[in-house]
Amino acid sequence: MARHHSRSHPLVRVTHKPRQFGYLLAALILATISPPTPYLQAWMIALILYPVLMSRLLNRWTTPRAASSSMLCDGLLVGLLISLVGFNLEVTVVLLSLLLISCLVIGGLPCLLLVLPMSVFGVVTGTLLHPDSFVGGESFYLVSFVALIAYVIFIGLLVFEETKQLKHERCKARAVSSEHEQFRRWIAPFLPEPLRLPKIVNQPAERKRLTVSFCDIAGFTRLMDTIDELLVADLLNEYFTRMTHLATRYGGTVDKFIGDGIMIFFGDSVSPGPAKDAEACVSMAIDMREQFRSLSHQWSLKTNGPALHLRMGIHLGYCLVGNFGCSERREYTALGSVVNLASRLESHAGEDEILVSQEIVRLLGPRLRVSPRGLLTIRGFRKPLPAWSVRELSNPGGEVHLQLLQAPRLHV
Repeated sequence: MARHHSRSHPLVRVTHKPRQFGYLLAALILATISPPTPYLQAWMIALILYPVLMSRLLNRWTTPRAASSSMLCDGLLVGLLISLVGFNLEVTVVLLSLLLISCLVIGGLPCLLLVLPMSVFGVVTGTLLHPDSFVGGESFYLVSFVALIAYVIFIGLLVFEETKQLKHERCKARAVSSEHEQFRRWIAPFLPEPLRLPKIVNQPAERKRLTVSFCDIAGFTRLMDTIDELLVADLLNEYFTRMTHLATRYGGTVDKFIGDGIMIFFGDSVSPGPAKDAEACVSMAIDMREQFRSLSHQWSLKTNGPALHLRMGIHLGYCLVGNFGCSERREYTALGSVVNLASRLESHAGEDEILVSQEIVRLLGPRLRVSPRGLLTIRGFRKPLPAWSVRELSNPGGEVHLQLLQAPRLHV
């Protein structure tokens, strides 16, 4: 029963670990005081058992008043301990950090202002109970200092884990929301008009730095005119399945299928940084090119037709990401000039070619082996833009050629 409640009540889950670890360190510090009197031993046992008993109580009574009452107990206990160790700096910092974190998590600043007077009361009471504080030797101060460092590291790791969990839950919630939206679009034509409108307003669009990739199959339209439609559907489904698996493996988001084309972007949810996003996208594109060559050979045997080729374009920059559309139909996608340029690069790529922009080349540096394609005059952009054809993504130290060839300006 207690385990079930600890999972369902976030306050207990968040505050139990720092409370338990903090009082464990306090008990360890008291263990360095000699001689170990029965009074100190009783304190050590109480410090080890207190977090467990408090967690069980909070699992049973999960009201805000119960959480505030537990913090008052912590405040009193912290005050008693501070006076017990003669106001040792390291121990005082550990205990006050424990109190501060728990108060801010449970009730914020009002809870802290309520608990601090209780700590002062504990200090005064402790001074009266034991006017001669217990102070240890060199080991006492060494253990106190190590305990302070350990507690700071522990809190840092705890915050990191909670932040990671929060990002995971956010991505999970976004995926569920996307599934709900897709399901709603499927059933919308069969529902009465009042039920078609979404009751929840979608979150506003966000500006994010993404690496955007477009790919499509050169010559696939001509192939469709010569073979059966059912075979075309089978080929497309096989192609989309393979490419989607690759995109997922490299951490990309498959945005949409456009005919035989695919739009994929990196950096939307949990991003390791623009350089890592660009590296993952280029690695994915190279892998796609290799796998499509094998897939194209299989298709040629099935259709007795010519070999097909993949062409791709990649660009990086800031995009507007969110749900766009009308009340009856919305689509989660990325918009902006970055998306347009990636699409234009793909349309100008040759057979089995990956064209990347100057931003990609600059970001990946010497790891990316490329060949310059010259300046492209692209519709929608005032100035001609340089482009490079990707050969491979090598190990650190690999050379990259950034010189622009004085090739004729091409129109996309």
